[in-house]
Amino acid sequence: MHVTELAWLPRLQSCELYVYRLDARAFEPWDEAHGQWIAHETVAPLSVEAVGELLSRHARAHAERMAGLG
Repeated sequence: MHVTELAWLPRLQSCELYVYRLDARAFEPWDEAHGQWIAHETVAPLSVEAVGELLSRHARAHAERMAGLG
């Protein structure tokens, strides 16, 4: 779920979203934070890709329907 104050909407709409692809072999499950993974060394990204603005990505993916809301 994404919730934001209306005053922050222009900032959210103008924020560019990036995907960082990392070598998964550097990570292991983090027992203290269920569902999260950790690396004990610096991991340089294999690639970085600009993928657009978050709200537009959600709209194109029909996120409301995926969440059972639409």
